[in-house]
Amino acid sequence: SIVGGGDTPLGGVFIHEIHADGPAEKGGKLKAGDQIVKVNDVDFRNLTHKEALNALRSSQDKVVLHFERKEETAPENIYQDISVTLVKKIGKGLGLSVVGRRDGPGVFRSALVTGGVADTNGQLL
Repeated sequence: SIVGGGDTPLGGVFIHEIHADGPAEKGGKLKAGDQIVKVNDVDFRNLTHKEALNALRSSQDKVVLHFERKEETAPENIYQDISVTLVKKIGKGLGLSVVGRRDGPGVFRSALVTGGVADTNGQLL
């Protein structure tokens, strides 16, 4: 599965999870966190999340996927821990999407709904 897109704070399309017994796992080269750069002839660097999903779903039997992987030499604590209080409106969500880390505790904010509670709060840029 994928997360991100040019329309999200992640700024690109990333592999979120490799499904057991799927083609990606059987290929053995992709890892969660890899950035998808190109699939067949489609450049993924500026696609929105929805466009990326559509491109993957409409691909033929054979898929040539180009990806980039960040070096794993970064310091362990490169992320900022923050605490924010959001007041949920009755019958409404918080207006954000989160993605869990596979390599440790915590989550990433992957998207904010424009005009939603988290967006208007202004603390989650």
